[in-house]
Amino acid sequence: MINLYKAEYDRQHPKHGNIFLKIISLIIAVIVVLAVGSLDARAATEYSEICVSDEEYELLKKIVAAESQTQELEGRKAVVEVIFNRVLSEEFPDSIEGVLSQKGQFSTWRMRNDSWVEPEMAVEAIDAVMKDGRTVLPDTEYLFFSRGKSRYAKDYIKIQDHWFGRAR
Repeated sequence: MINLYKAEYDRQHPKHGNIFLKIISLIIAVIVVLAVGSLDARAATEYSEICVSDEEYELLKKIVAAESQTQELEGRKAVVEVIFNRVLSEEFPDSIEGVLSQKGQFSTWRMRNDSWVEPEMAVEAIDAVMKDGRTVLPDTEYLFFSRGKSRYAKDYIKIQDHWFGRAR
């Protein structure tokens, strides 16, 4: 009996049922697009698996600022990328602090608390790399940078006054 009433209502008011279905379909489509978009954004970079604690973020700011104090944004981002590439590499420690404090790697480690280090100058570069991923270096194989070509690296790219290279 209810089906007869519904059928009669639909026959007399055909647009109402269609509009309701279109609105529901639109709402579902928007929800799906938003859900998929947020998943894509989180999985968008090679660096998405790197967890950076508040303490590591502070260390990263200090070291990136000290290592790239004369660099423009592109050079600072490349320094951040090298650090993240090392975290991902099996050749280096698997944490930000481990990479930054590794003996013989970052000469600025011992100067990280000096008054001349301006950590805030590194924030834009770090945040950009954490959000956008690798944008300066061609791939995650770039593990070294220095003011000159190093005997430990190959396939150099020069960005401002730093040379960036892959491991030999």
